[in-house]
Amino acid sequence: METSPLHTILLFKHWAFDSWKKFRLLKVLDGLSVKLISPSCVTYVGELVHLRYLSLTHEPIRKPLRLVSESLYQLHNLQTLIVRILSGVGMQFSKSLPSMYNLHTLSRIKDLKCSKRLLELIPNLKKLGIIYSYEAGWSEHGLDNLVHLHRLEKLSLYAEPYPNLKDDLSQNIAFPLTLNKLSLSGCRFPWEDMRMIGVLLPNLQVLKLKRRACYGTEWETTEGEFCQLKVLLVDSTDLLQWITQSSHFPRLERLTLYECDNLREIPCGFGAHPTLDLIEVDISNSTMVESAECIKEEQESYGNELLQVRLLKSRSWPS
Repeated sequence: METSPLHTILLFKHWAFDSWKKFRLLKVLDGLSVKLISPSCVTYVGELVHLRYLSLTHEPIRKPLRLVSESLYQLHNLQTLIVRILSGVGMQFSKSLPSMYNLHTLSRIKDLKCSKRLLELIPNLKKLGIIYSYEAGWSEHGLDNLVHLHRLEKLSLYAEPYPNLKDDLSQNIAFPLTLNKLSLSGCRFPWEDMRMIGVLLPNLQVLKLKRRACYGTEWETTEGEFCQLKVLLVDSTDLLQWITQSSHFPRLERLTLYECDNLREIPCGFGAHPTLDLIEVDISNSTMVESAECIKEEQESYGNELLQVRLLKSRSWPS
């Protein structure tokens, strides 16, 4: 059988292959737009020994997608694995895992239990995205083991539909110090425990708190927190009072506040903030819009005419 020189395949309709042998040189296989109902469709992917990027969409009927050692685990060059789950109970890993040392990205994985044994198989992971969909205690997910991912740079945790979990995420997670991007959505992380993020993650540059990622009515920051943070997004919160100073975010460049309906103003300390370039606020919150404009005017009085205020009519970032 003649070997195809193709290095990249993008699937838009269906998995129309019963064998991948002629595509042995393939490095990128993007099947994110295709519904994978049966895991048997993945069986032959193990023939693509040079594959570095694999994405697929799984719609389980009864059982979760189980990544078996005779297929995906033969892909020793795989660096990025993205699995989108449409419904059902998600994805599980086989109990007999071979080495996955080359994996750099694991994204959209549903209900993943981060056992120490599993994480030891992916020590070079740089990007991790997990979706939790059932109401159970955070302690059951093993997120305190994330500290063993010594190369992790980006972490996204999404809980749906904003569950009323039995315990706090802050008491059941240990963030790797290497993180520079953190995104939480629906996790109901206590504002009062945000210090563990602000102080204990010295390299954090991007923090996105989406759709009730945090709960509580007051957030008070202190000196020495968020020393490297450049981007802060707060989307949908019950926050009533934000007590902070510009010196608590010494490198902040972009501030986005959306659907913070109970928050009436941006802390006045940002009026003298030397690095702030952009403030984005929900156009429907008139008092927040007025607060942002006042900060812009104060910045201009200090000679800084670079600060821009952008009014948002809708979310302009991924959910």
